[in-house]
Amino acid sequence: MKLTIRIIPILLAAATLAHSQDDPSSVSRESETTLAPLTTARILGEIPDGTPPPPEPPKPKFIVP
Repeated sequence: MKLTIRIIPILLAAATLAHSQDDPSSVSRESETTLAPLTTARILGEIPDGTPPPPEPPKPKFIVP
């Protein structure tokens, strides 16, 4: 049991160190070919000017005949 508790953090640390040694230039070239081209952001609808919305109309009263 104690051996398993010690091995898991060691394996995680080794995997992290191995991954951090990757060449960043090769990773960025791969991602450029697989990602979609960048597009500009667009605002849909009107931009609010900060005025509060109009009050809601009163609800009709419930009348039981």
